[in-house]
Amino acid sequence: MACYSNPKEDVESSAAWERSVADAELTGIWAEDVLRIAESQLGYQESTHNYIITEDGELKGITRYGQWYGDAYGDWCAMFASFCLRYAEVPNFPYCNNCRAWIEILSQEAYGLYEEAGAYEAAPGDLIFFDLDANGIADHVGLVAENKEEGEGIRTIEGNRQNRVQYMEYAAEDSRILGFGRLPEKESGYLCGQPAHTHNQHCYGLNRSLLCPLAEHTHAEACLAARQDADGTTLALANDFFYENDRFALSLHVEGSAQLQEQATGEAAEETAGAEVPVLVVSELDAREEEYQQAASALEEDYADNLLDLSVLSMQFYYRDTLLDVSSCDITAQVTPQPQMLETAQAACAELESEAVPEAEAGVVFAMLQATEEGTKELDSTVVDASTEESPVLTASVDSSSRMMVAAVKTANPNFTVQYYAWLDMAADSGSETDNIPIIDTHTAGGAVLPQNGTTPVIKNLYLEAAADGSGRYGIKTNSTLTQVYSSHTYEYITAPNLTYFNRLYENGHYAIKEVWILKDGKDAASTNPDDWNIYPSTTHFTNRVQSVNDTTVLITEGTVIRLVFDTTASVYTNAVNFYDYDLTDDGENTAAHGINSDQNYSGSGIHLAFGNDNTDTGLSKLEWNGNTLNKANANGYSGCTFGLAVGLSNGVIQYADGIAVPKLFDDGNANGKTSYDSGQYTLAFDRDGDTYTLASVGGTSSANHLQTFTSRWNWNNTRKIWSNHFWPMDNVKGKDPHTGATGNTGTYIGASGQTKNYPTSDNGIAHNNMFGMTYQVQFTLTEDYIGPLEYYFFGDDDMWVFLDGTLVCDIGGVHSSVGEYVNLWDYVAKGSAGTHTLTFYYTERGLSGSTCYMQFTLPSVSSITPEQNTGLLTVQKLVEGAVDSEEEFHFEIMFTDADGRPLPDDYSYTRYTAEGAIVKQDVIIYDGGSFELKAGEYIIVNYLPYGTKYTVTETDVPYYTVSYQVNGGASADGYTAVGQIPNGGNGSVVFTNTAMPVLPATGGPGILLYMMGGILLTTAAILLLYKNKRRKEDTAPS
Repeated sequence: MACYSNPKEDVESSAAWERSVADAELTGIWAEDVLRIAESQLGYQESTHNYIITEDGELKGITRYGQWYGDAYGDWCAMFASFCLRYAEVPNFPYCNNCRAWIEILSQEAYGLYEEAGAYEAAPGDLIFFDLDANGIADHVGLVAENKEEGEGIRTIEGNRQNRVQYMEYAAEDSRILGFGRLPEKESGYLCGQPAHTHNQHCYGLNRSLLCPLAEHTHAEACLAARQDADGTTLALANDFFYENDRFALSLHVEGSAQLQEQATGEAAEETAGAEVPVLVVSELDAREEEYQQAASALEEDYADNLLDLSVLSMQFYYRDTLLDVSSCDITAQVTPQPQMLETAQAACAELESEAVPEAEAGVVFAMLQATEEGTKELDSTVVDASTEESPVLTASVDSSSRMMVAAVKTANPNFTVQYYAWLDMAADSGSETDNIPIIDTHTAGGAVLPQNGTTPVIKNLYLEAAADGSGRYGIKTNSTLTQVYSSHTYEYITAPNLTYFNRLYENGHYAIKEVWILKDGKDAASTNPDDWNIYPSTTHFTNRVQSVNDTTVLITEGTVIRLVFDTTASVYTNAVNFYDYDLTDDGENTAAHGINSDQNYSGSGIHLAFGNDNTDTGLSKLEWNGNTLNKANANGYSGCTFGLAVGLSNGVIQYADGIAVPKLFDDGNANGKTSYDSGQYTLAFDRDGDTYTLASVGGTSSANHLQTFTSRWNWNNTRKIWSNHFWPMDNVKGKDPHTGATGNTGTYIGASGQTKNYPTSDNGIAHNNMFGMTYQVQFTLTEDYIGPLEYYFFGDDDMWVFLDGTLVCDIGGVHSSVGEYVNLWDYVAKGSAGTHTLTFYYTERGLSGSTCYMQFTLPSVSSITPEQNTGLLTVQKLVEGAVDSEEEFHFEIMFTDADGRPLPDDYSYTRYTAEGAIVKQDVIIYDGGSFELKAGEYIIVNYLPYGTKYTVTETDVPYYTVSYQVNGGASADGYTAVGQIPNGGNGSVVFTNTAMPVLPATGGPGILLYMMGGILLTTAAILLLYKNKRRKEDTAPS
């Protein structure tokens, strides 16, 4: 085919290829200009008429880029990119025709323009290098046309792609992308208009023709000279100025037109005399000067007592001993702390970090500030910690008319107070005059007062309202009330920087945080008026730095009061219970001293406490104890009650008052006419709302439901409503007594009079298993800081005795209509005391016709402890295979986002370990975009990362190694960047493995000479050996 090539076809002169770029108008912005030149070449194709055929049989056509560079038929992707750089007039960028060599050149210290993939975000105009055949060596190069947002990919313009110039597109993480050659930065501060440049080998093509369009130029003093206008009143500046002391270095770039003012005098005149270039004169205000003290005072508001160092600078510019007004110029300042200041900061950081938790912004703030009419304005700042090794650089635009300040400040560690409030449904204190339940209030200002026979107790009402379900039933009327449930706590910011550390109810499933309230200045911290507070969502973050405040982050200062406001959660709680069924008869008919009332059940001479009321003719209803009837409504007690029957517990067994004889009714033994149903056969089901439990039903029976609500009927003379929740838990069992009370068929018995009589009709006209008992216990734990409601409500009949740790706290005895009682358990327990307590309940239904048992108690069921957030940890480890330098450090960068891709607002900490698990560094602050180092075998553990956190870990600067990684123990993948997520209930891990590449002997010196000589000698020896063997065979062969 070589015979068909026409060496005269498609040959171009420089004029021809320069015409191809003539329409690409240059802007002076190198990145834009490179792409304009590249776009002008789109569609250009390698010649198919003028070509050569290589020894490998490959056909290579002539190109304009090869002709320009001096390698007319060579691979031309790099020559195309060099062509674009040259005609875009990018100065001091080396040209090359070999991808691998170009990377080496750009990596040299003289240029420093090569960036590895994964460690650099490509910009338009950059070179992009590829390894298309996956052998670890660059073999193709193009130009970045667009780096799409959110990692959607990279668009390029490439030469020698399918023998033409065309667009290509790649995924951002495409493994074939090796790295990038970034464009150089423009020089500033020189008014000569020429870049400094000396021709070197990279300015020439292969044919030694000069490709570079730049003239050689070395900046001289004259290049810095300012340009003065014709009338001598203004000066054009584009100059850099420098100042430093033992604490920081200041660099200023000033650009624009300055006005010449009055002539310098005094020290300024001496410093600027004869200067042919503009001069900066800086003076630092003395701490005794009023202006310095004003600046320091203004900073105290933000930094309190944490100011380590403050410099207040006066800056003036001169030219040839004349003062310049640079107020119309653009001024950019850079401030870099000196090593001495960095050491001072690190010492202060170490003191703070010894007490700080990982998320706290504990460190030293370096800040560049400026005085304004509105006060001191922070221009730029950064936080360093004890692990910071390199001095940070602050950059900002400044106003020459105002004082500039440089400050070093320990991050504030304010004390703040956190309150714990919840919206609780509390019994309403007003309501209907007819729809209410009167209850005995045992709580007084002087403590608990139990009701006594012959006196009238204090009464309060439980008001009722119709249930929303339209059932006709009524529930207790409540009001949602903001109530403090735990005592306030004071924290230091560095030990409690976010809700993880001071939400003491985090693990208490009975409360869910709703809002965060911050007390307004001058308002009462006890106020429940929302207008006195700034209210934020529960996702709010906190900071000790004014500069970190935003829509989702609130500033904590000394004395800040934070109120965490919770809603209650709801569920069903079940509690074990023992029930007892009592019979009046032994034969189902005769009631006189039979069944539970049998003489054999009593011991001693006390008055018999009996069942059956006055409407079963037991012969026991009129018995009296101390002037009070025991077994029917007591005319000497409130609402028929007989108080004082039970007095305490002994070894867990109920004890009764002197002069009373009582059968073994509960867990104190067997008795005639008593059938026990132990725990497990029945349960009590409570509706739980927060820490409030209301009896709702009895598990194991269908006849005791809706116990949290009531129905009513009018009494015999229609003067009051009788309320009941119809508590008949034993209807599913039957002893010797019949079920009685059905309307029209109540059942009959033979009483002590010998007469046959009818049982009374039940309140709801249904036959029931009357007369039963119940006992159960509730255990709860108080912490020292619980101060919320601790109370018990009961309404019902007949006997109800409740003991707190053996002390009687609720006493409603006797046979009576329904009576209620309220107990404030704080009357028996000292606030601030921690411990576990037991409530023991004893209940009997001793009469017939009606039965009610409404119970509600409010008790904290979860201890308050300092919680940890639902978090996991991330382990990153470095392994090295092949030749290992145990002291070599490998560098990594890390980025964090939440599950939705938003940057994490908090800082975290890591601990660095050796391969053997020994700690190298502990509690080092790391954040989104932070970096760390590891040696072979070492690993770090980052703590307290919320579940769902996404992380991206990138290894940087890894020449001479191939890199692979594993995420969470998965398959190994090649590359420098690992991406993963902290799973719910788990942890994350990344293992980077570096495999050392073989290294050829260095050139120069003996280089490969010894290896070549050795090879030649071995080859020669082999030839001689073969020759000798051949001669031996010839000499011994037969003739």
